[in-house]
Amino acid sequence: MTPALEHVIETQVNRTLIRSGRTALHRRLGVAGAVLAAAVPFAGLLATAGVVARVVAIGIDLNADASVLVGIGVSGVPVVQFLSGVVMKRGIESRA
Repeated sequence: MTPALEHVIETQVNRTLIRSGRTALHRRLGVAGAVLAAAVPFAGLLATAGVVARVVAIGIDLNADASVLVGIGVSGVPVVQFLSGVVMKRGIESRA
């Protein structure tokens, strides 16, 4: 779902809840959304740490050339730098 579509759906839900007098539900959903938004960065960090842990667990040195990762066609870049770049690029693309 695109961010624009998400915004349209969220706006319509909010308008419908307020217009129908269901402000208590509107507030509860707002609090739940805020909690979820606060949890997302931590979930991203945990996922990244999990990837790094799995790479190290299978015996790949983080300072080794990224060409040791089979099938990606990247060389001349350390594994840790490659993994960081993938995480950052995906984060930027998801905000576009």
